[in-house]
Amino acid sequence: MRGANADSGTASARRTVAANRVQLREKLVGTRGTITVRVTQACGATTSTWKVLAGTRAYQGAVGGGRGKGKVACDSGARSIRTVLTGSVSFPPPPPPAPAQPGRYGGTTSPSDIVAFDVLADGHTLTNWRVRQVIARCGPDEPPTVKFLAGSIGGMYPIAADGTFSIAESGYSVAGKFTGSSASGTLSYETSEPDPFGTVRTCRSGPITWVARTPAPSPPAVEPGRYCGPTTQNGRVCFDVSDALRVANFEIEVTLTCFVGNSRPTVPLRFIYRGTIAVRPDSRFLVSLSRFPLEAGGQAESLSITGTFTPPRATGTFVLHSPQLPYEGTWYRCFRASAPWTVSRQA
Repeated sequence: MRGANADSGTASARRTVAANRVQLREKLVGTRGTITVRVTQACGATTSTWKVLAGTRAYQGAVGGGRGKGKVACDSGARSIRTVLTGSVSFPPPPPPAPAQPGRYGGTTSPSDIVAFDVLADGHTLTNWRVRQVIARCGPDEPPTVKFLAGSIGGMYPIAADGTFSIAESGYSVAGKFTGSSASGTLSYETSEPDPFGTVRTCRSGPITWVARTPAPSPPAVEPGRYCGPTTQNGRVCFDVSDALRVANFEIEVTLTCFVGNSRPTVPLRFIYRGTIAVRPDSRFLVSLSRFPLEAGGQAESLSITGTFTPPRATGTFVLHSPQLPYEGTWYRCFRASAPWTVSRQA
């Protein structure tokens, strides 16, 4: 075969004769694949027409045809046939690349939690989407109560040709776009339902951004267990690290400096964070929330917990902005409290 798709190999043919016409079904086996053509000629003629019937490998989807020279005998006793086929063969353009690279993706959300999902081998399907924790605020409570959610959606969702996808399930709305081996997007959570007293309670997270890539980042070298140690205020802090590498049961003793008139009394606070915090691949963990409710009806303008592991220890800082709370029958408004801490893994 000559031309832009030059190839060489072997040819075999099967002949049929009907209505004074002979047909050859030729199979051309080359190094790049196989082309099957049908040659049609009137008995006794020396010219013919031909058409591509099928192709394999590099010739899959081939179309074309043309004219042939050489007599194809209608006599069944003839064994040797020589024909020259001229014409054109064209091929469909190759399919576009898959919009997403297959694999397991892992990454982080803007509040520093963990997001993960899989892209199937076809590169067109996303599945097993999950986020370890989404923090929602629920009203009409004032301040809104905090709800810690773990989102997991096991369905299969199409990835469009431009790499975009969207999910709307169980109160979660997820949108994203793939670029090469990475993806980014937004997620949010919102549900409304009546409580046992008929009050409609709405819980929403607000928009959260996320980024992920494949292969997923390796987990940090942090050993699960119980961690405890002192704060710079001579208080104590303890927390657990789970097998899933999440900080849980974070508890710290803080001394608040408050103001009542011209006096500056101090108020002790034992703070317990009821959610969990992801340990990132870089061994850091952090959470930052505004208008955070405190035990016994108080609240803080904002809360932040940050830490970094350097096994077998970790260091960090606990901060409350403008906390206010009741203590021994008096309502206190307090200054910003900051408590750096150091912990070690307990035996």
